[in-house]
Parts: sequence; C-alpha cells; structure tokens
Amino acid sequence: MRMQMALYFNVEDVVDRAVRKVRRSGQASSTDVSHESWEASLLRFSHHFGLNVPLYTHFTSPIRRYADLLVHRQLADLLGCGHWSCPKAPGTTTSRSPVCPPKRLTVQAAWCNRMRRETRRAQEESQQLFLAAWVKSNGSIQDKAVVLNFGGGKIQLLIPSCGLILTHQLQKFCPAASTWQMSTRCDPHETEQGSVRRSPLLTVKWRADGDSEQGDTVNLSVLSVCPVQLTCSSRGFYVKAELLSPKQAETSTGSSCTV
Repeated sequence: MRMQMALYFNVEDVVDRAVRKVRRSGQASSTDVSHESWEASLLRFSHHFGLNVPLYTHFTSPIRRYADLLVHRQLADLLGCGHWSCPKAPGTTTSRSPVCPPKRLTVQAAWCNRMRRETRRAQEESQQLFLAAWVKSNGSIQDKAVVLNFGGGKIQLLIPSCGLILTHQLQKFCPAASTWQMSTRCDPHETEQGSVRRSPLLTVKWRADGDSEQGDTVNLSVLSVCPVQLTCSSRGFYVKAELLSPKQAETSTGSSCTV
C-alpha cells in the first residue's frame, strides 16, 4: 500500500505542471527551463532510500518525517557532507559549529517525543470511539475477557478480539450477582526467597433460579478468562463490560465482537 501511495503520481506529470507554471509566469525562458533539469532537481530531494522509489509522496506522518530530518541533518554534519538546508561550502576544511546546538536539539527531540505520545493517545481514543459507536449500533456484544489486574475495588480487563482495555468498579462489573468478595489465595509455586506467593481472587455468586437449587459461582484471578456483555454507556460514548454468569453465557444470543 505504501509503495502504491509513493508511485501514485507520475514524475513526468509533476515536472510538466511545474514547467508549464514557470513558463506561464514569465520567470524563465523556454530555453532556461527543461524537463531534464527539473526532473533531476525533483528526484534529488524526493527519492526514498528505504522504499527505493523515485518520488515519495506518503505524508501521513509529518511528526515522524520531522524527526527523520533532524537525524539526517546530524548524520550529514558528522559525515562532513553538509545538508541541503545548510550546504557545506566548497573547499571548506575548517571545523564549524554543529547544524543544531545540543540544547536546541534536546528541545526539538523532546517535542517530537511528546507529539508522538499525543498522537498515539489520540489514535487509541479514536479507535475506542468508533468501537463504542459500533457496539451501540449492535445493542450488546457478548465476548470473552481476560482479567489483567485487581486493585482499589476495581478490575482491569482485556478484550482480546478488539484489543480494548477496560477498568471498572467491581460493583458495576457484577451488577447481576448476588454477592462478590475479594480475597487472596496461596500460589502453589514459591518465590526465590522461599516465601509463599499470594494472588488476588474474586469470588462471584448468583442467586439460584427455579431450575436449580444452588446458584452459579465463579472464581476469577489474574489471567482468568470470563464471559462479558459489552454495551455502550448511556452517560457517555464509551464501552462498558458486565460479567455474565455461566447460564447467561450459554443462553445469551448477543453478537460476538469480531472487529
């Protein structure tokens, strides 16, 4: 796909447009402007080394492009070959100051890193927004969740089918359960110091219905897999998960999350 984007425009078409524009403006005569000179100048600054394409036009990540420019300028300065933005004078042998002072380069690098984190966060939030819209259009989605962590009366879940990570209060995660309780259990494997390792355990119980004398009981620990019902919250455009009992998971007819 990237190769197709890079070759979407024909080099000759771009050069023809540039030549016609210059000739119409009257800035140069027909003899001063040639296709060969313009094409050579264009390919000089547009060739992509990694993709090995003559005209690179894939500009979907300008933050990455600016970071690459900073690296290329530093490499050109170390190699002593100069850079097109500040070319080295012919015959220059004396040492000169760097292209960019270290303090300024530190600020630019920190800004690039910050923008990269912000764009990644915006991308993740955008994906969650579209996922919430998709879940809302389907009403409810039944899927499997993996328990990642417990703490502070909350549970952290991973929905592997769509890569979504959710954090919920235990009370909201188990609304249909009669009781739930947090405890710890002893891990059968000892630590290197010989002490017994303890891990959190969530015990959830449901009331018995008319078909059975005892209600369902589920024990959840870290990395446990449990059935959940995904819905879109009415208070905001975000996805929430509710734990299903074994019977609810068997009889539920909700769609599965396959995005």
